[in-house]
Amino acid sequence: MPARVRKSIDNLIVQRVIAGDQADEISDQTGLSISTIYKKMKIIRGEYKSIAEYHKALVQKRGYSSMYDYAREKDNTKKNSFRKSIAYYRIRDEQKQKQQKYIAFANHVNDQMERLKLSTKELCDITGIPQSTIWTYQNRRRLPGKEHEQKLLAALQSPCRSIEEFLRNYT
Repeated sequence: MPARVRKSIDNLIVQRVIAGDQADEISDQTGLSISTIYKKMKIIRGEYKSIAEYHKALVQKRGYSSMYDYAREKDNTKKNSFRKSIAYYRIRDEQKQKQQKYIAFANHVNDQMERLKLSTKELCDITGIPQSTIWTYQNRRRLPGKEHEQKLLAALQSPCRSIEEFLRNYT
């Protein structure tokens, strides 16, 4: 915001405070948030010298050692507008569903390996899939791609022919 505009808004706030307007009325006139108006009103009335002093007093009043601690606590408790949005919950639900698929497949891989008494190294030798890749499947990181799907299911003697069939049957 340019300095001229800010100065004219500050002057308007001073005039409105002197006239006895409430913060919500001033907020409607200026377009600033009510909390910003409250801060400016306290400074105009002489309770604080600056917004920084206001913040410092607020932090001490609430029992925090520094503004950093207060801000961190506020971020942890306050839900921002994105978190309240439908998109946030949709994305979160999709991630949970994906994670459930990973968990189901990882449990299946581990159960089949235990049933067949196969180690990760032996499974690598049978399938030709790198050991680190098998670990990602076992540790619920991701599902195998098409290139590993058939090799892995065949080596584990799985009753399913594909990952999609497995997910339909087991999740």
